[in-house]
Amino acid sequence: MLASSNASAVPGSYGIQGMYGAGFNGRRLWIYRLDHTPEGWAVMIEQPGFVAVDARR
Repeated sequence: MLASSNASAVPGSYGIQGMYGAGFNGRRLWIYRLDHTPEGWAVMIEQPGFVAVDARR
């Protein structure tokens, strides 16, 4: 079994985003946001061999 969860990105905010590492007092970090449709996630999970994949919002 594999389970994962993530919140959807705010529309228009895909790609590189700045964030603080430990609240507002931490050092600034740059992260890459990965967000896909449920179908897109399912394809990526099935490629390495997972079966009976159920991806949904």
